[in-house]
Amino acid sequence: MIEAVIWDLGGVLVRTTDWRYRERWERKLNLQPMELHDVVFESLEGRHAQIGQITPDELWSSIGHRLSLTSEEIAELRADFWRGDQIDHTLKAFIQNLQSEYKTGLLSNAWINLRQRLEQEWGIIHLFDHLTISAEVGIAKPDPAIYELVLTTLDVGPEKAMFIDDTKKNLAPAHNLGMSTVHFNSTAQAIKEIERLLRI
Repeated sequence: MIEAVIWDLGGVLVRTTDWRYRERWERKLNLQPMELHDVVFESLEGRHAQIGQITPDELWSSIGHRLSLTSEEIAELRADFWRGDQIDHTLKAFIQNLQSEYKTGLLSNAWINLRQRLEQEWGIIHLFDHLTISAEVGIAKPDPAIYELVLTTLDVGPEKAMFIDDTKKNLAPAHNLGMSTVHFNSTAQAIKEIERLLRI
């Protein structure tokens, strides 16, 4: 019997739906498609930000130096990078409906300012009984330790927990621990699989 449903954030509940802003910067900077994403998230500095070793301000300063940007251009890029992101309101309502019967958790590889954004920018912090944010705990998916941590904080065994993520490599450690997993491809598909596993 599942007691806790644990969600990834980026690529699941919050997704980039309009790529024009990032693509405009890639053209301006002579970058390949999706290269800006990799500079922000997959660079050494991006990985350091995900485990709280540098702040978002320090990361963007490093990105600006790498791309030879002025301070004004860094500020513009920083705003534009997130401009196409949207909350999935169908998933938001679905999670709210689950809260009466299940514990809900967030497990996200994210920077140290995520908690603030969840509360002030997106207004969805109330959806979760507990947040496990990589930059706050110094561990990131797919390190098995972060899955064990979220289970401990929610006080559930792995066989009583479900994890939803859009990245397969992040689902494997959860599955290996004994958690039920759902690979997010679309809202309708994910809800259907979750309801099947919860038998609702």
